[in-house]
Amino acid sequence: MVPEPPDFTDDDLKKRIEAFKKVIQHITTQHGKYVRGQSKDVAGTMTCPLCGSDLRYRRAAYNGHHHAFCTKAGCLQIMQ
Repeated sequence: MVPEPPDFTDDDLKKRIEAFKKVIQHITTQHGKYVRGQSKDVAGTMTCPLCGSDLRYRRAAYNGHHHAFCTKAGCLQIMQ
């Protein structure tokens, strides 16, 4: 059985989009802009912009896609 998606208000979605932007900005500031064929895999932790817990992230060298998740259950998860 597929679980029901959470009910998000427009404000919730706006907060999550802003949080996503902050995560990408942090990765770029800490590790530089992604350049295909030159950038390496990067990974690290930062403070979650939504709840203040630890957020773990990774940027793939192959395509520059970002993955991140907050250590607080049910908070922020990003997969690009």
